[in-house]
Amino acid sequence: LQVLSRVRSDKRLAGLPIVMLSASARLEDVQSAYQQGANSYIQKPVVFEDFIYTLEIFGKYWFEIARLPGAY
Repeated sequence: LQVLSRVRSDKRLAGLPIVMLSASARLEDVQSAYQQGANSYIQKPVVFEDFIYTLEIFGKYWFEIARLPGAY
């Protein structure tokens, strides 16, 4: 959350999409991340195979589905 806060306070990085990847499932952590400007919050799965699957889905979304500014 400290890194998120620093990145969001830098005007040069204002448009950078930020996805939080955390072991925490605490509601307070999720809410804090979104309040500080995160674009998404993903809880890391404990099982390695589930973690790999999550990264595959994440990659497909951000690199194949989502439309980002300046990526045309």
